[in-house]
Amino acid sequence: MNNNENINWREIVAGFSSYEGTLGNFCNSNHITKSQFYYYKKKLNNENNNLQFHAISMKEKRVRTEITVVQADRPNIIIEIGVAKVHVPANEIAILSNLLKDLITNVQS
Repeated sequence: MNNNENINWREIVAGFSSYEGTLGNFCNSNHITKSQFYYYKKKLNNENNNLQFHAISMKEKRVRTEITVVQADRPNIIIEIGVAKVHVPANEIAILSNLLKDLITNVQS
């Protein structure tokens, strides 16, 4: 078993979302236990839930807007506005729709 200090848990937990086998096989191939996987998955989810959001002005100046649509099995859609990144859960269609409407209305080309 690997030393926990040498494992990038964020990468391991994210890697399981694209893994096509069972959790047991995934853990075996990464030399971790299921309980370690669940522990770090919960810990990272709790860290993500403590994110702080700050308002950004859309009218100060022209900014470059990029929308990156990721694969369907990914948890977030990332929208970059200048240096700000907005992560929207991919399964929240209503939020995404409202956000895109606001962006279209408030960002001039």
